[in-house]
Amino acid sequence: MVAILVLCSVAGFLLADWLLTRKRSARAASALLRSIEPPATTEPALAGPIAEPAADFFFHPGHTWVHRQTDEVVEVGTDAFAPRFLGQLAEVLLPRPGARYHQGDPAFAFVSAGGREIAMAMPVGGEVVEVNRRLLSEPDLVERAPYAAGWVLRIRPDQLAANLQNLMPASAARDWLDAIRSRLTTRFAPALGLVATDGGEWAAVFGDQLDESTWESLKGELFPEFTGGNPEQAR
Repeated sequence: MVAILVLCSVAGFLLADWLLTRKRSARAASALLRSIEPPATTEPALAGPIAEPAADFFFHPGHTWVHRQTDEVVEVGTDAFAPRFLGQLAEVLLPRPGARYHQGDPAFAFVSAGGREIAMAMPVGGEVVEVNRRLLSEPDLVERAPYAAGWVLRIRPDQLAANLQNLMPASAARDWLDAIRSRLTTRFAPALGLVATDGGEWAAVFGDQLDESTWESLKGELFPEFTGGNPEQAR
């Protein structure tokens, strides 16, 4: 009888020890899985890197680009610098389909939450055949995806080959933007956050950190003057 009680006690101890070991193993496995799972992020999309334009993009010094879609239609948009220089973007003013522009004419505009406005140059001349109406409800697309979903309008160009001769290919445009970044970084050092993040991207809405006088001065330096009427918002 005593032997049976001893065996039962030993069996109970072994079972308890097995259960405890199993529980510890389960906790260890769970901790290991948590350690290798990618951490959840709450950062907005604007904090991510901006894709580079493809080699077949061409850039106007007014910070706009053109990209061929078909033999008859090209897409027009803005580089990553313009909306970030503006500040918190509130509205994109779009032209009406059917409107005609010459190369260099103001074709569309960006308006900040603080009321600042930048008119953007048409990189090539032609007739507007379509506008990106998604920008009316999601204006920040021109910052989040300037070379893709953030395109602004599509046109049927009049003299595409001749107009492209006045523009910069993507490789030259990257060097040009790097030169602007270096110039502004030097000018505003040590407040580098106004210009670019550590990764080399333009800091989101850094224009909001510039006072009105400085911003207007830089606007005059970095964006060309235009002639002609103001762009109209699409209806």
